[in-house]
Amino acid sequence: MRAALDRMLKLKKKISVDTVAFTIFPERLWKIARGDRERLFALYSGAFPRYVAMNRSVNGRGLYFERMTHFNEATPSNGNQLEFILTNWKEGVRDTMLQVSIFDPARDHTRQARIVFPCLQHVSFVPTNEGLVANAFYATQYVFDKAYGNYLGLARLGAFMAHEMQLPLVRLNVTVGVAKLDGVKKKDASLEPMIAALRAAVAPSIVPGIGEPVGLAGGVSV
Repeated sequence: MRAALDRMLKLKKKISVDTVAFTIFPERLWKIARGDRERLFALYSGAFPRYVAMNRSVNGRGLYFERMTHFNEATPSNGNQLEFILTNWKEGVRDTMLQVSIFDPARDHTRQARIVFPCLQHVSFVPTNEGLVANAFYATQYVFDKAYGNYLGLARLGAFMAHEMQLPLVRLNVTVGVAKLDGVKKKDASLEPMIAALRAAVAPSIVPGIGEPVGLAGGVSV
């Protein structure tokens, strides 16, 4: 499914799923850091100017992980909201404290007709008896361009936080205020190969000798 979407994104001159996911959580840097979150944050901080320079028109307003870890100087933990959560969550603080802001009125209340960042506004984490639940809110989401990469990045962010909190990640909830099919039309004929690949990927399998659909992994049936 992801490969089919990436081919279509490339055809439409859009960025790849993994590149979108990286803006939310830098999985490659986490692997280089080998489980050391202090090193992860340092690696990202050092590399961030290069990320901006690679595409200043898009990245000049910031990136999601940068907002999470370098929000502003007035924010505790030198603006690193993730570190503040991970350092304090076991100290008997309220669960409602485990929140990360992306939208910053000081930078984002602008009269521009359209800005490309930030669409993701807010992320929260809720420890439960079963494990960690991550929640994300989008005011607007560009479904074709970004949705898969958004969800992948959020899942990786949730997995990172769960790892550092020594909890399993049990659920990711994403709420979208306005969903837009931007950059492609529903009746675009070039979508047909991708749609066929997606349908094949989620089609129920048939149990030999029975002929009844088998539910997908995780208990989801179609």
